[in-house]
Amino acid sequence: MSELILTVEQKQCLSQKTIQNIEILQMNAQELDAFLNKLALENPAIEWESDSLSKEDVQMDVEYSTEDYYIPSRKQHSTHETQNNALEQMLADPVNSLSEHIMFQLIPHFHNAKDKSVLYYLVESLDGNGFLTVTTSTLCDVFNISEDSAKHYIALLQSVEPAGIGAANLTECLLLQIRRSQQCDTELAEEIISHHLDKLANNQLKQLAKFLNVSIQDVTSVLKIIKTLNPRPANGFCCNELASYIQPDVIILQKHNHFQITINGTLAPGFKINNNYRSLLNHPDQEVKEYLYQKFQQADWINKCLEQRNSTLLRVTRQILLNQKAFFLKGPDYLKPLSQASISKQLELHDSTISRAIHDKYLECFWGVFPFKYFFSKGVMNIDNEMTVENLKKLIKSLIDAEDKAHPLSDQKLVNLLNARGITVARRTVAKYRNEMMIPDTSRRRKM
Repeated sequence: MSELILTVEQKQCLSQKTIQNIEILQMNAQELDAFLNKLALENPAIEWESDSLSKEDVQMDVEYSTEDYYIPSRKQHSTHETQNNALEQMLADPVNSLSEHIMFQLIPHFHNAKDKSVLYYLVESLDGNGFLTVTTSTLCDVFNISEDSAKHYIALLQSVEPAGIGAANLTECLLLQIRRSQQCDTELAEEIISHHLDKLANNQLKQLAKFLNVSIQDVTSVLKIIKTLNPRPANGFCCNELASYIQPDVIILQKHNHFQITINGTLAPGFKINNNYRSLLNHPDQEVKEYLYQKFQQADWINKCLEQRNSTLLRVTRQILLNQKAFFLKGPDYLKPLSQASISKQLELHDSTISRAIHDKYLECFWGVFPFKYFFSKGVMNIDNEMTVENLKKLIKSLIDAEDKAHPLSDQKLVNLLNARGITVARRTVAKYRNEMMIPDTSRRRKM
């Protein structure tokens, strides 16, 4: 006798409206502009009016105490605005699409006016292949900085994408790329690139393997990786390509004793429902009535989605500001470790809502334009508090800068020094951060 078994299966089905609400929340300003433009052409119930959104809907104030924090002066703010205008003009220039791509990656390193000036100068000193045309000594003379500072700025330029940018020559270009690769023996690859490229070019693989005391397979695997590297990292950036300047989705302005958070509405004109058509809902033609009813239903729903998007984005930005207040008042050196999960918990919103709200969005403040994800940095546990990965890298670099060059610190010794300061970190983590900062290993740092 056959037995009938009934099972209950629970499935989560999202309505089309819910899906659209999620999509609108995730859109950045430019995507939203394109979406609303298309919608306005298709729906007669929607019209555009640049001032239709009230300031109460798109702004929020957050107070702070002037006793606890350094406040940039009015003169400094003016200088900052001048520099930003110059930067925006450069980024909007169609012939500088590569410059734009690089400068946006360097923005988090703009801690002061000199940082901006030096890095801007370096980017403008790249040739058509992406190689740097100025030397360290030239940089020292132009900006009256030390050799170590000049090398630091060049290292920042060389840390951006595309890999290999800012190299002095082909050899350094390939070295910069291979150090980011996890596909082969980096030490062997660096040795071959630094001293034996001519043998590779002449296909002298057996002689090279014998000379380096490695197998022919090792040399072949390195050769395969080297062939994937780009000898001209600026390739792929068309000089005539129109640069799409990234505009911020949220702007934070610093007032006398508070911050003002504003949703940027400059990209998309205001959304407004055209109520002039509502009288036609009583039209005798049933088909016309149904058509207009659907269009007004859509317009009303989109309006609610936009209000919810703005509200969520304001709330998330406010919470980031409250958690990172020292950053907004003092600068990038004061960025604290912060997770999306903690913001989610504080606002009692789902993790996915936070993720969608900040997806591919940018924030402009006194210190520059930053992707929202910049404010969510991983931390390393310290006795007193947590420190960001960026600050840990600075500490590792300072220890290496101060080392005895005849007896450089190994990664394990660096770990021991950090542990002595109450910072718990693994040796492989130190090695990883050292490589990311383009700092050679012990043997290559040793000076006899």
